[in-house]
Amino acid sequence: MSPTFVAIALVLSLMVVGFIGFRLGAKKGRQEAKAEAERLQQLNDVSNRLLRSHLSVDQLSEFVYEQARRSIPGDAFQLGLFVDDAYDIKLWMRDGSRLPGRRFPRGGRDGLVGWVRETGTPLLVHDFETETESLPAQPVSETENPPKSALFVPMIAENDTIGVIAVQGEAPNLFTEEHQRFLTALANQVAWFLRNAQLLERTQYRAEQLNLLIQVVGQVETIQFLPDLFQQLVKRIQEAFGYYCVSIVLYANNRLRTAASTDDKLADYDAEGGRGMIGWAASQGQTALANRVTDDPRYEHYIALPATNSEVSLPLIHEGQVLGVLDVQSEQRDAFGPEDVRLLEALASQVALAIQQARTYSVERRLRQRLEALMQVSQVVISVLEPDDLIDEVVELIADNFDYDRVRVFLRSGNRLVLTTGVGPTGVRWLIEGLAYNINDSIGLIAQVGRTGMPVLEGDVTESALYRVGPGLDDSRSELAVPIKLGGRVIGVLDIQSEAVSAFSQEDLTLMQSLADSVAVALRNATLYVNERRRRRLADTLRVIGGTLVSELDLDTVLLSILNGLSEVVDLDSAAVLLYNRNQTSLEVVATAGSRFDKAHGQRIDVSNLEVRAGESIEAALNRMYHEMFAFPPDDTWISVPLTANEGKLGYLIVEHDNPSYYNLDDTEIISAFAGQAAVGIQNARLYEDQQAEAWVTTALLRVAETVSHPVSIAEMLENIARLTSLLAGVRHCLILRWIEPSRQFAVGGHFGLSHVELARLQETPLSADSYPYLDLLTVADIPLGAGKGHQLSIPEPLDRLFGADAIMAIPLQARRTIVGLMIVDDNLSWRAGDPHLANILNGIAHHTATALETAVLQASASERERLEQELGVARRIQASFIPANPPQPPGWELCAAWRAARQVSGDFYAVSYTHL
Repeated sequence: MSPTFVAIALVLSLMVVGFIGFRLGAKKGRQEAKAEAERLQQLNDVSNRLLRSHLSVDQLSEFVYEQARRSIPGDAFQLGLFVDDAYDIKLWMRDGSRLPGRRFPRGGRDGLVGWVRETGTPLLVHDFETETESLPAQPVSETENPPKSALFVPMIAENDTIGVIAVQGEAPNLFTEEHQRFLTALANQVAWFLRNAQLLERTQYRAEQLNLLIQVVGQVETIQFLPDLFQQLVKRIQEAFGYYCVSIVLYANNRLRTAASTDDKLADYDAEGGRGMIGWAASQGQTALANRVTDDPRYEHYIALPATNSEVSLPLIHEGQVLGVLDVQSEQRDAFGPEDVRLLEALASQVALAIQQARTYSVERRLRQRLEALMQVSQVVISVLEPDDLIDEVVELIADNFDYDRVRVFLRSGNRLVLTTGVGPTGVRWLIEGLAYNINDSIGLIAQVGRTGMPVLEGDVTESALYRVGPGLDDSRSELAVPIKLGGRVIGVLDIQSEAVSAFSQEDLTLMQSLADSVAVALRNATLYVNERRRRRLADTLRVIGGTLVSELDLDTVLLSILNGLSEVVDLDSAAVLLYNRNQTSLEVVATAGSRFDKAHGQRIDVSNLEVRAGESIEAALNRMYHEMFAFPPDDTWISVPLTANEGKLGYLIVEHDNPSYYNLDDTEIISAFAGQAAVGIQNARLYEDQQAEAWVTTALLRVAETVSHPVSIAEMLENIARLTSLLAGVRHCLILRWIEPSRQFAVGGHFGLSHVELARLQETPLSADSYPYLDLLTVADIPLGAGKGHQLSIPEPLDRLFGADAIMAIPLQARRTIVGLMIVDDNLSWRAGDPHLANILNGIAHHTATALETAVLQASASERERLEQELGVARRIQASFIPANPPQPPGWELCAAWRAARQVSGDFYAVSYTHL
């Protein structure tokens, strides 16, 4: 190939390449021109839209992002504004996802963003790795995959850089100068609108702050209930500025406790001063600000508020005294700027003022309530005439008007201070258990006040050596006790306690002492009224009882009337009348009043075996046994008055109250008066009962006499007597035995209610007195003798089988001091030992039976004598028939005769002889 051809070919090739390049350049130019035209049109549209609309900062940020995304590639987008030295990111997008806004406190001065702000110049970074050393500042990245390229454009308004638009990419050389020019133009267009929107929002924000401050001032000027005011304030602050949590914490007993919070989980906040942001602000009296709580050592994490990133705690100070803390928490970092802090400090000062005003109002209100309480107590003094009702009214007034939840009144009874009424956690239990203190006790504030008559105020009872923990009051921490005095004498104690330390002041003591003095006067008036009414009631009751004694002769009715009348006049828990039996060996409970005596009627105290201790009187021993029998409380109060009549001491009237030292001298006099009435009623009733019993005995013995006088056989007569004995004497079994003297045996004469089998056996085999000591003793005894249970001798075996009873009683049947038989009954007289009338009936029946037996024997003897007389008459006549009418008369002889009765042969012996002259 020739050089010429080569040259021509080369020229042609260059021409072709040039032509192609020309064509391509022309096409690219047209494309760039078109893109430029589109960008210009886009910027024009942006200007028109910005001019037509009024967008907020957030809306403008969204608008800029949408415009930039259309023309500029990138993986991350930021639009941030400068606030002093801070860089506040308003919109942060990464990979199409929105990230939360964030504030960098030094971001406006540090790093590439700070350089752009200082210079007002855009910055295009093609590749961070290759351009690191040539960059004006070192980039700051918090991501694991830092960007490879970036574009930073300042937003300038009035020669002031107000913010930065930053676009970042994960690939190098992603952005061009065209991108920079477009983004710069977009930033210049939007900067003025952002500045205006920023100024508008700041103006609105300040207006809201001022409005909130005005509202708070208005609320403070209007006195409100503090808890309600606090709750309104925290809600208004949160609603106005969108804070995460707003709380007001106040000092209470040297601890910080939540007074109000927008989060219920902080309602139970309770901490010592010095802990956390709140504690630091309270202890130092200064504002504690932590825009990044994780970097502040004062911050204390709350589990209830996990999202907290910023916190400011402002002390509530009034006249140099820290009252509490206003605590505000935010979910955003760097949430509190200087203006926010200044506003919150202004709010805190207003809250402190509100607290002080409310406390001042509370003091004035409390003083007014106390004056009203004094007036109410004065009205109670005039209107209430019942001591118990009076004390109840006073306690309720104190509790209601002074917010005391532990108020008690003790009244003096002897040397004891007895709880009369009270309000508290165990008020009912106090009254049931009869709470009382001895005034001579060396320990106890109540006893000390009762003993000395001086009030006591203890701010912390745990530090008092005299304090005694009351039942159910283990958590009491302060106590106020004042005496209730009348004429210099302590008649009671007003006691008030609280769970809080130092709950009472000297002012409380003065007021409570005034109330106690008013109560003392009211008690005196009420007591005088009650005593007068009691005397009238006593007179009326005694008059009614006197009429009952005259008209009623039944002993049970009389005693019941007396005890009912006594219970109307004297306050008692139990009362009983105990009467001696006839031989004064035991006391029996014959009448009772009170629930303790459901099964007491008829119980006895064995006086014959009474244990009298050393230095103890018989009456004291009786009362001790009485208390042991019915299990009375060991420290109860009782009055025992003997029932005395003409015939001597009849028994005792015993009145008891479960409370110690309950009765006084007036009660003793009243009970003694009732005891006198009871003695008269008992004597009259007993006389009437004796008359009735005597009449019954007489009637019973007349019936027995009628039975004896009827002309029946001795066996039938004894059967009738045995039956009458069971009916008249109330025995179940009766056996009458006849005495056979020659054989010293007892044979069955009459019976009632006995076993027929054993009776038939006994009829076949009479009882030998020599075989049984019990029967042998009865042959010589002249009084009834018992055998079996409760007696020294045992029951003879035949009688034991016959009666089938634990004990029997045998009454000797004697006629002219000679035994003629026995009357044996079952021994149920042991429970009637004090009733002589039944014994009289048995003795009378026994006497009639003995007389009947003797009469039967005499009648049998008379019949035998008459028979013998008849036989002798017949014998005489027979003998006379053998005797000549005229005896012979020999001369010189005189006729003689001798005679002797021959009873054993039913005749006489005769001898006739002659005597020589």
